[in-house]
Amino acid sequence: MSLVLQVQGGVMVLCGCCHAGLLNTLNQVRSAFQQPIVAAVGGTHLVRPTDEQMRHIVPVLHSYGTPRLYPNHCTGQSAYVALAVAFGERVATGLAGTELVF
Repeated sequence: MSLVLQVQGGVMVLCGCCHAGLLNTLNQVRSAFQQPIVAAVGGTHLVRPTDEQMRHIVPVLHSYGTPRLYPNHCTGQSAYVALAVAFGERVATGLAGTELVF
């Protein structure tokens, strides 16, 4: 289950936990709303991704125009590090109590 919010410049996706897959979820949002995805916040369901999965995920996320990413509860450390290396300061933790302004 995800919540899509209209924000300046496009939409922000708040993911409960991407059991359907982060890329599947973002693809569905892009298809349904036909607006840029400026941020994805929440559980990515990447607790223990393989290197192969991350090699696939990172370029696809780049194709979205590098949205800001705030992964949390079901995002494993290795996925967080891979995303942070690939996207730099566009990745930050989205822990409980984090306030985001769009």
